[in-house]
Amino acid sequence: MIKNLSQLALLFALIFAFQVNTSSSVLAKDKNDKHHDKKNDDKDQDPTPKKKNKGGKALDKRMARGYGLLGFRLGMNLHSLSMSKEKGDALLSDTGMGFGVSAGVTIDKAIPNNDFVGIRVEALFQQKAFDHQSPTGYKKDAKKVDSSTTLNFIEIPVLVTLRFNKGQKIRPIGYFGGFVGALIAASGQQDGGTNPDARMPFRTFDYGMVLGGGANIYLGKGAGLLSVELRYARGFANLADGNMLESTLKSHNFDKDPLSTSIYNTNNVTLLLTYHL
Repeated sequence: MIKNLSQLALLFALIFAFQVNTSSSVLAKDKNDKHHDKKNDDKDQDPTPKKKNKGGKALDKRMARGYGLLGFRLGMNLHSLSMSKEKGDALLSDTGMGFGVSAGVTIDKAIPNNDFVGIRVEALFQQKAFDHQSPTGYKKDAKKVDSSTTLNFIEIPVLVTLRFNKGQKIRPIGYFGGFVGALIAASGQQDGGTNPDARMPFRTFDYGMVLGGGANIYLGKGAGLLSVELRYARGFANLADGNMLESTLKSHNFDKDPLSTSIYNTNNVTLLLTYHL
């Protein structure tokens, strides 16, 4: 019996030793696994904290304000006058391009709860210049001489804007829409001298379409915003005055209106630089 008890005690001792050894191995493995997981987590985390793009958020915030983004713009126009008659008419022929100034104000407004589409309204002073041949003093049968004319318009474009790259300091933009304009003055040169009748061939009102694009740029805290844009505008109204006063016709030796069958349309490419408050 003593022998049997000794054998039973030895068996229990072996079982207990095996269990202790197994438990130690499991604990050691768990500890190693946790240490390995922690190393991987630390490795996956970027030690350098990401900087918040405050500039991009500031630009978006200004677009969403009550009155939107107010800007003052200055630019340069490259203009040509399209004519329905290939060889010109009695007053204008051989038209070419000319340069002028563009200046004004603009308001951009984001549509509520929309970071992509907005509305823009502008008020612009536009100089649209072009070279051409014309009879001296716009008189019938007078000698044609080298001439240039600058048309001064006030224009109101209304545009739909598309803004890309949300939340960034530089946001590319595209836009399309239309404009209405009024010719407020005209000046011209003929053969090196002033043309006092530069306004004579043209009607007052114009309208047309506008296409363009560019980018809004955040300059930094307290420095405001800048935008650079390139646009094309095409006038649809016929600017040729085919209904001149009889007194005007007689003073220029015309029996009938020389522009009754003519069509003039404006074509304008503008490079614009705008500073936004």
